[in-house]
Amino acid sequence: MSQPARPPAGPPLTMLTLGLVASITALLAGGWLMLAPFALGYQPDGAAWSDATVNDFVVSLVLLTLGLIATIAFAAAVVGRLVPRRRPAAAAVTPAAVAPAPSADDELITLLRPLVAALEADAPTGGPHAIRNADSTVRP
Repeated sequence: MSQPARPPAGPPLTMLTLGLVASITALLAGGWLMLAPFALGYQPDGAAWSDATVNDFVVSLVLLTLGLIATIAFAAAVVGRLVPRRRPAAAAVTPAAVAPAPSADDELITLLRPLVAALEADAPTGGPHAIRNADSTVRP
């Protein structure tokens, strides 16, 4: 008899994916802020760095580092959620030690047996409403 599936522990996969997207966005923003003074021409080539360039570079380096750490953490969480885990094998149980539990089919058959017997007793024999077996022969 199988156990019902339990929902996985931890935050939902949607939240993990949104965190991954946000951390990649922070990573890209930090990279752009680091390159922006040079790409946009605010810092002339070969000149000493101005205070604004140093500030942009340091802040973007911190943002880039935090974005990289968060990206690695969220990516590991998403992969960990998507990859199925192996469960340890249950201890072997001998059949004599445990009696089989009645299945739902057995219970249904037990409950419906009196109804079927009553219907068979009330059914006419040989008429158009006769109960037929699988091989189409009329049952008395």
